[in-house]
Parts: sequence; C-alpha cells; structure tokens
Amino acid sequence: MAIVRRAAVILLTATMMAAAAQPPGLTLAGGARPGSLNIANRGGGPVTIARAIGVERRDRDGWTAVHTEFNAVSSCPIPGRPVLAAKAAVSIPAGGNLKVVPWQGYTCSGQCENACMADIYLGPGTFRFVATVLPMGDRVTGLNFAMPPKH
Repeated sequence: MAIVRRAAVILLTATMMAAAAQPPGLTLAGGARPGSLNIANRGGGPVTIARAIGVERRDRDGWTAVHTEFNAVSSCPIPGRPVLAAKAAVSIPAGGNLKVVPWQGYTCSGQCENACMADIYLGPGTFRFVATVLPMGDRVTGLNFAMPPKH
C-alpha cells in the first residue's frame, strides 16, 4: 500500500512540474501565408519571450535549428532611418496577441530588409518556429509549415 501511495505521489509531482514548465496559454500559430506567425497569450498573466524567434527545419533525423534573422516584431524599421537598439525580450500581456512580420525564408533578410552578401534562401522545406520563454528558457514550438520553392 505504501509503495502504491508513493508511486502516486511521484506521478502527481511529475505531472505538476510538467504542467508548470509550459507557460499556460502561449501559442504560436501560422497564417494563410508561409512564414506568418501570430503569438497569442491566453493565460492569466503577462508572458515574456526572447525577441529572437528560433526557426527549425525538419530533416530525416528530426528538427535542426537554422541560422536566420527572425524576431518577435510587428513592424520593420523605416529604410534610411537609424535602427534603435533592440530590446532582448518582448512581453505579451494576458489575452494579448503579437502579429509578427512574416519570415521570408532567407538567412540575412529573413524578415526585414537587411543588406547581406551571403543571403541564402532556405526553402523549400518543412519548418517551425520556436519561442523561448524568459527567464526559465522554456521552449514553445509552433505548428509545422511548408516554405515553397523560390520563385
């Protein structure tokens, strides 16, 4: 009886810890266009994420992070104007949404127009976005989406 009770306590504790690790209500959803991202916080309090959004590509061995420029921003800097220092984190209020400027599939100009000599298109392929919740570093992954061949 004591062994069964102890196993139940261990299982309950593990379940509670797993539930606490995921921020309640934070979702990463795509849109009609490949590379679109909407980050929604349906939880009861604000959630802070790293400004840099990870992009992963599915290959035969699983998911691999790709090097690209993609950030949780709702607009790009105006060309010709100085870029202000970017914040390292973004806070999304309870019930809030952040419609992110879409990822274009490129390494340097993946999101906003950046001059880059070695800009490479990473598609076609299957990708997903990954947000990092701060301060603990928990990862929240979005659904898979397909980037089409370059046209």
